[in-house]
Amino acid sequence: MKRLVIFLMLIIMVMILGCQSPLLNDPSDPPTQEQGQEDPDVSQAPDENQSSPKFSVESLGRVRLGMSAEEVESILGNDYTQEIHDEGGYFGESIIVRTYADGCDLIIGSNSDRVLQMEAYSESYPTSMGFRVGDPSMQVMDAYRGKYREFVGRHSSEKLLGWFMIGDTCELLIFSSQENRERFNENIAADSKVTGITLGYSYYFD
Repeated sequence: MKRLVIFLMLIIMVMILGCQSPLLNDPSDPPTQEQGQEDPDVSQAPDENQSSPKFSVESLGRVRLGMSAEEVESILGNDYTQEIHDEGGYFGESIIVRTYADGCDLIIGSNSDRVLQMEAYSESYPTSMGFRVGDPSMQVMDAYRGKYREFVGRHSSEKLLGWFMIGDTCELLIFSSQENRERFNENIAADSKVTGITLGYSYYFD
């Protein structure tokens, strides 16, 4: 009789233990992410040198098309004057023309608050490849011909000298070698220098 009682007690204890859920995870189980905890890879700030779909590939003085006015100011500072043009023409919105004292003009959309076009006319604004105003024109053009195709306008089948399409984007980089910074280059000599650089979108140019 005593053996039967002991046997029944063992069975009851086994059943009780089997119904209990473990309070701790198995050490071999991978740790689970707590609710609201960010993935460390996602929460890291993006590298400023990485290209972003909303910004242009090329830059002038680290300023890229698509940047906001505030982002530009964080790079170039606030030593500028600006004018508001209600009629933005082919830009499709009113524009702000911001002129920096050290040699560049930016066109910023009043509504979009994005850089739509930029022109540099001093050596303070190098391209992403390191070329700047004052460099030999032929050297600059040879370097860009090796990387990008030359632009062909809508009204002619001829390539425009010093105009380059940046990869598969709509970005256009124009090197002027004229004394008045005229974008259409003519009679470029071996000793010609870059006098101006324009970064913009090809659909704003004929």
